[in-house]
Amino acid sequence: MTSTLRVDTIKNVSGTTGLTINNTGIISQPQKPAFHIRYQSVNNVDFSSGVTLAGTTYYQSGTLEEQGGSNFNVSTGQFVAPVNGFYYFHGGFRFDNVAASYFYVTLEGSKMIGRYLSSVQATYLAPSVAGACQLNAGQHIQVVVTSVGDNSVSINADSYFQGFLIG
Repeated sequence: MTSTLRVDTIKNVSGTTGLTINNTGIISQPQKPAFHIRYQSVNNVDFSSGVTLAGTTYYQSGTLEEQGGSNFNVSTGQFVAPVNGFYYFHGGFRFDNVAASYFYVTLEGSKMIGRYLSSVQATYLAPSVAGACQLNAGQHIQVVVTSVGDNSVSINADSYFQGFLIG
């Protein structure tokens, strides 16, 4: 025996749309948590003690795009999970004038999920850091930058941070 369910929209009891299927079969989930934000260009930053990128010094708040709630806090630089689930995060960066003996970027917070490490001295570095993890509601992920042996690194506005709930 086969059954067919024919619906265009699935809503919860209060009427919030959780899933829509269009006439070509494409599924959208408008309440699924996701965000994307760009960084400011900031010159001569001392990352030697490890710096959590937070606030409008580092983030261009006007570039924040979110769906499924306001889960990225510009002031703290943290994405806070609204629900238990498996999440994916990615940061793409451009750092200028790197003369550090070690330079690293981590995605961390409630847990460390990704790390880029370099011992290259360069006019610019373009690291990409990604990771996925299980988060419980209220746990967070943020970007931390550390530079050993260089206290004057610049971050370029080509940089961004993004993430979303996988399921």
